Amino acid sequence: MKGWNINMNSLTNKQKETLLIIQEFISKNGYSPSIREIGKELNVNSPATVYTHLKKLRGKGYIIWEEKQDRTIRIIREVS
Repeated sequence: MKGWNINMNSLTNKQKETLLIIQEFISKNGYSPSIREIGKELNVNSPATVYTHLKKLRGKGYIIWEEKQDRTIRIIREVS
């Protein structure tokens, strides 16, 4: 939802970076990135690592997505 600012103090640096990557990708392309595209931007090879960051972001209320479906990540609140 555009225009929302969030308190990012509760996020780790990697979670902040992941959220910014998702936000910028959606803004540029009009759809969400894949797990592997996020991993490439984070310089990690393991999809499991990206998935862990996504689960944490979802648990903290920053994103939602449909598991086992490609490109369904949605940001609930944007990073300013």
